[in-house]
Amino acid sequence: MNERGGGADLWVTRRHSISEPWGKPVNLGPNINSAYQDARSRLSADGLFLSFDSQRPGGYGQGDLYMMRRATLSSPWGPPVNLGPIVNTPAFEECACMSPDGSTLYFDSGRPGGYGGHDIWQVRIIALGSDSDPNNHTGSGAELKGRNSGKDVRCRKH
Repeated sequence: MNERGGGADLWVTRRHSISEPWGKPVNLGPNINSAYQDARSRLSADGLFLSFDSQRPGGYGQGDLYMMRRATLSSPWGPPVNLGPIVNTPAFEECACMSPDGSTLYFDSGRPGGYGGHDIWQVRIIALGSDSDPNNHTGSGAELKGRNSGKDVRCRKH
């Protein structure tokens, strides 16, 4: 149980070097955490994206994947963004992890069409405005695109 009486929250702790001890954990606060379960966070290799799963209301299923971004390592996190109805289904999506090069998001899902109760799925991440983006959008953000069951997967995250 967290400080506000909800399920689980996201916290951060820091250390100045690998040889020093970790500092006191700090709750990421109500702009990120909800009164529901927010868990299984993963930081991208560059430290600019944080993915997590949540059971907060307003999603597409039992548990949805969200992502936050920040401009620099010292910038505050932007608001959590639900990854949308293509990534999130009525089933439970969880444990998202971005590849080290930032090109692919891997996640666990109980959606139909897999090989068992929960399977690992992936979507390719394409930067908006890039030559790889067929719509060649401009501006900040990224778009997820991948193939599962032969269908394109596209959902915008800001």
